[in-house]
Amino acid sequence: DVIRGDYKEVHVKPAVKEELQRITALTLKHPKEFSYGVLERNKITGAILYGPPGTGKTILAKALSKHSGYNMMVLTSGDIYDPKWGEDEKFIRSTFRIAQRLHPCIVFIDEADAIFGKRTAMDRKHERGMLNQFLSEWDGIATGPRAPFILLATNRPNDIDEAVLRRAPVQILIDIPNRADRKSILEIYLKGEDLDPDIETEKLARMTQFYTGSDLKSLCVNAALACLSATIVPDADNNNPTETGNPQHGGSGGPPGDNPNGTPDSSTLDAGLPKRVLKKEHFLTAMKSIKPTGRGPTALAARRFKQKPM
Repeated sequence: DVIRGDYKEVHVKPAVKEELQRITALTLKHPKEFSYGVLERNKITGAILYGPPGTGKTILAKALSKHSGYNMMVLTSGDIYDPKWGEDEKFIRSTFRIAQRLHPCIVFIDEADAIFGKRTAMDRKHERGMLNQFLSEWDGIATGPRAPFILLATNRPNDIDEAVLRRAPVQILIDIPNRADRKSILEIYLKGEDLDPDIETEKLARMTQFYTGSDLKSLCVNAALACLSATIVPDADNNNPTETGNPQHGGSGGPPGDNPNGTPDSSTLDAGLPKRVLKKEHFLTAMKSIKPTGRGPTALAARRFKQKPM
């Protein structure tokens, strides 16, 4: 499938992009350098993107693959878990074999905590077998010249099993955006929109502390919808139950421009609507329903995990 994701769609610090590109390039483009000496025993085969929900970890991973020209296999817990005994282990084995054939390849696992949660005495044998199979395959391909790079993304890094963390020593915090970052993100999402002089992206950035990139996207969408709702004036004819038809219009039961079945003609859709202009009031309306998620308990816990701000 075509990878949907581009660096233009996500705003993260340049150092984060550079670190991701550096570590994946070392592993995927120069495998011979890890075939001898100290690097042979310490090959970096994985990394973890962690941080609060909605900070762009998934888009960043896909943008990395697209920008670098690597193949990518995207997996979720729904892809791996199978109620039939042994099927998930079989799926894992085939995934690694395919990834080797697709070299250079990134195996990206979203919401990794749902798959690689810490093992306990209460685990079912089936779940523990799945994790053990993945770790075994990961170790088995680590020394191969066509080994894929395992990239994990999680909002809950504290819940991931220690054995997985050891195999992914590069752990990068993708934190909530600061004011300058929020301004850049807003400019991405509001591209093509007209803003009223009473509101600008700098002012919006100051108003949206603790908003994640996902929150800002929802805010912009809802502000545009609020503007559109305020612009559209209800059709009085459609709201007047007494005007149900007019013989002069072929008895269609609707005003001129309607089709015989009473639905509006496509030529009249959007007729006369001016281009919307987003105002401060539209964003304030949107903020009533779109609240910042960057200060919730999940976000705070993720931020405290071995912080490595770039």
